Amino acid sequence: MLKPVLWPEHRGQGYAQEALKAVLWHAQSASAGRSFVAVCNLPDTAGDRLLRRLGFAPGYEADAGRWRVRQYCRPSATC
Repeated sequence: MLKPVLWPEHRGQGYAQEALKAVLWHAQSASAGRSFVAVCNLPDTAGDRLLRRLGFAPGYEADAGRWRVRQYCRPSATC
């Protein structure tokens, strides 16, 4: 499980995207043909945009305590 968390002064500069790209590249090269699943709190619009930019497709939504969460899959055909 990976959860990128950035201090406010570092948000919006592409750090999370570059880090997740590197993690996904490594994971894909280590496990060819596998799909990946991500979960994001629905109030987190930046996280939603980031996952979509990285090729994740939104899937189902569910209540998870205080927040509603959405599952994302990559490749999108596996959602």
